[in-house]
Amino acid sequence: MVGADVSFSSFPIKSQRITFDDEQVFGDHELKTQSLGFLSAGIGPYFSHEFSDKWQLMLKVTGGYAATASGKVFVKGSDIDAPNHELQIATYKPKPAFRWNTGTSMTYKFNPGLGLTFYTDYNQINSTIRYYFSDEIKESDELDQELNNMIAKEKISYITLGLRLTAYF
Repeated sequence: MVGADVSFSSFPIKSQRITFDDEQVFGDHELKTQSLGFLSAGIGPYFSHEFSDKWQLMLKVTGGYAATASGKVFVKGSDIDAPNHELQIATYKPKPAFRWNTGTSMTYKFNPGLGLTFYTDYNQINSTIRYYFSDEIKESDELDQELNNMIAKEKISYITLGLRLTAYF
């Protein structure tokens, strides 16, 4: 049988302390990046097997498309003169990318129309992220050449575990 799935995923990014080449920490400043977000859709084969009237196993593999959300990068420090002590230094935009997913689930059927499903999915997105730095950084020739239009290739993978109520029609 052929099936499809649609999902929204958001990934927080851990803040990083700013250091120089000599390993000295630059005050209490840190880089903060907003979460990555993806809206994904995929299609592919699904296999289902009923062990009994009460138990059902399902396996799937899908491939598809991941649309992306843009975000911002900030420097945060107690001496930055702003209400939240943050200064935006860049924005980022991941390019839409191919994604694939595989998963399995086990359903216990309470009756022919309703069941409780335990599921696990593995997802992978191969994304290219482009960074655009602020005007202050663009004014510095050295930083402009090093940083602006910087591209990072990221293989983002994650596992989802959960329970859901399943209705059969």
